[in-house]
Amino acid sequence: MIFFKKILRPPAFHFKHPHYFSRFLTSAPPSKSLNVFPTRSFVELRQNGGYYLDKTHFIPEIENLNSPAILFLRPHCFGKTLFLSTLSSYYNKNNRGERFEQLFGDLYIGKNPTPLATSFNVLHFDFSQLKNYSIESILHASMGGYYFFNYKTKKGLYENFLNLLCHKFYVFIDEYDTTVNEYLNDPTLASRQDSLKEFYNTLKYACDKGYTRVFQTGVIPIDTSDFDYFVDLTQKIKFGNMHGFKESEIEFLLNNTLEYELSSDIKEGIMKWLKKENYGYFFNRYQIEGLFNPAWVLYYFEKLMEQMKFIDEDFYKNQDTSVIIKALLDFPPDPHALLSKSASDLIVNNPLSKSIFMEASSQLESEGTVQQFDHANINKLTTDRNSLLLFMYYNGVLTYQSNSLQYKFQIPNNVAKKKFIATALKNYNWKEKDLMSIRKCLKILEEKNDIDPLCRFVEKAMHKLLKINDSNEETLKQVFIDTLIYTFYADVRPELWVNYNVNEKIIDLVKISNGKRIAIECDDIKMECINLGGIQENIHETTKISSLLLKKSEDEILKLEVNDPNQSNLKTIGEILEWKIKKKSKEYLELLKKQEDESLKYLFIVLRVGLHRLISRKVYCDNLKENLVTE
Repeated sequence: MIFFKKILRPPAFHFKHPHYFSRFLTSAPPSKSLNVFPTRSFVELRQNGGYYLDKTHFIPEIENLNSPAILFLRPHCFGKTLFLSTLSSYYNKNNRGERFEQLFGDLYIGKNPTPLATSFNVLHFDFSQLKNYSIESILHASMGGYYFFNYKTKKGLYENFLNLLCHKFYVFIDEYDTTVNEYLNDPTLASRQDSLKEFYNTLKYACDKGYTRVFQTGVIPIDTSDFDYFVDLTQKIKFGNMHGFKESEIEFLLNNTLEYELSSDIKEGIMKWLKKENYGYFFNRYQIEGLFNPAWVLYYFEKLMEQMKFIDEDFYKNQDTSVIIKALLDFPPDPHALLSKSASDLIVNNPLSKSIFMEASSQLESEGTVQQFDHANINKLTTDRNSLLLFMYYNGVLTYQSNSLQYKFQIPNNVAKKKFIATALKNYNWKEKDLMSIRKCLKILEEKNDIDPLCRFVEKAMHKLLKINDSNEETLKQVFIDTLIYTFYADVRPELWVNYNVNEKIIDLVKISNGKRIAIECDDIKMECINLGGIQENIHETTKISSLLLKKSEDEILKLEVNDPNQSNLKTIGEILEWKIKKKSKEYLELLKKQEDESLKYLFIVLRVGLHRLISRKVYCDNLKENLVTE
């Protein structure tokens, strides 16, 4: 151990913001390294010698609002439950005297207590339990610690609840929005929704009378009946960092979690990796400094300490800094979910979310504000782009662009990107080798101006999705979007307006390559228009016949006869393809070339023949010798 201290001792890793560190406190001896263990309990953390990031200086600010009802929203795993546990312990009258000193004596609020400290009875509700239990059963269990009562009806239960609240209570509600999706989508839960309404009506009455205060947390804003005067701290600049870690606080952890010291260049390398993976949450447009997700950070440090136990002194002595850093960070991805199961279903399987996610890779703008979203918008998520964007923001998939006065959003970090994509990849049962294949296809597209390999991949890997809908080219566009987004490429736009004055002039898909635009226009020829000589009485037969097209050569495909009543003069697929090339060129080409933001490099048309087979053509190339467009 002495050896490691010698070879790995810094020059010191200096803090950029040293005034923050009085907030990291512990009851552990000074010689003990930082004890990292994620917990949702403030009391457990304080009693077991763990470091606590002191954010109790927010308590007076909250009280100064003079509101009996407070709401605070953040994505999952952002420390909401621990902060709620802190407030619960602070206001609980059972923690007076010596107990208060033990828990809060060295914290900001222990040295600067407010008049309301330890002056309430406390009720703490975890509404995530509503997935399995009724509000009445949870209410009964919570009240039992204070109040002995008997009731025969639901009305009697809420009468007892109101009588209890008259004895000066502070009510804390965690994950208050957990079941909103279930309530909205499952008619059998309507009675629970009525119970929840009665619960909040009772709380509102108690708050109106001055008996009770309420503090609740969640992820998205939802309607709580007529209880509409909750002060929402979510967008308040003053409370922007009430949850989450700052960069300076992560630096402190690096200097105090490890069993022995690492050199400054290794720490800086780890810090650079941590910022790329987990930094970048901006919950206010005017927020200056981004935040880290605390649950993920604590996981990283826990794993770092485990890696340190298996180090070999010869390895450290003979390896480059970059190799040491890579070895220290060689642990499995963190297990914390980015989204709840219900939110994941709503976002990951939504075609709109994929296009938003791609645009956010290069930053995007919204016409509205986050305050416009509430639970009623959930029913619009598959059709309303702005509602979905804001839902993704609240769930941490998107965040504000830093230092932006506009409503601009971006993907916060690699973790958000990877977790979204990893969840989505399960829909196709894709592996890493599939992503490598896509990247090779994209390289060929960019370097050799050839889109055919990408089309072949789509035919093979997206077979199931392609056959879902044989009457809409939107399906083809969507499979290309899915294929490209999961490669971590950040230069794809799902739609491009060619003429802002004519709504229908939209290119389906655009990829930006070295400052130049590669435009892809999708179209299709429906199965019923192709003379295949087979009976297409049901989807099974249609799929079987369409699959045979995959075995035919392109020449054979182009010679197939067609019978399209809308284009009776076109007799073969080849004739239809040439007609579409001329039509799309006339509609789009000159307009695309005139746009000044990026120059047009290529324009491709991808024609879907039947359900699965794709035929592609390069319609335009900025090299005049390769320009295939005919007058």
